[in-house]
This record gives sequence, structure tokens and C-alpha cells, in this order.
Amino acid sequence: MIKTKTKTETRYKGASNPFLCKSGFYITELHMGDEELESTSDLAGPFKTLERAREVFKSKVTNDQFLSDYNFEIRGPKDITGSIWYAGKDRPSE
Repeated sequence: MIKTKTKTETRYKGASNPFLCKSGFYITELHMGDEELESTSDLAGPFKTLERAREVFKSKVTNDQFLSDYNFEIRGPKDITGSIWYAGKDRPSE
């Protein structure tokens, strides 16, 4: 009986580019360097609406005593200003 070795290859998906997000909203942890954003990692998502992403942001990040709101943002499709970052909390109207 002849035994042959089979090679199993594992493919890993690299970190996605946050600027290529076309649809959906994600709760994203920001990994900051000295003065700039070094990398990101998604905590939850995708969500269809910004409102739903903010609800989950509140339950997962704001209500967790071990997580800081400043390390997380919501990212999604570009808005009218061209930004992909959205505030996790609703801004009070002026």
C-alpha cells in the first residue's frame, strides 16, 4: 500500500480596506498610532441602516464598562462630504 501526503493549504483573508466599503455599516475599532490611524478591526456588522448600527453601538460599546467610546466608530458608505466615518452616538441638534 502506497501512502501519499496531501498538502492542505489554508487561505486567510487579509484585512479589508475600510475605504472600499460600498454598503452596510460596521462598528469598527480604531487602532491608533502616534498621530495616525494604523489599522482597524470590525466588532460587528454589516447593518443595513445607520440607526441600527447606533443601537448596537450603544449596547456593545457604550454600555460596556471595559470599552472606551473613543476607540470605536461606525464606518459605512461615503456620505455627501466624502467621509466614511460616522459618530457612534447621535449628535444633539443645535
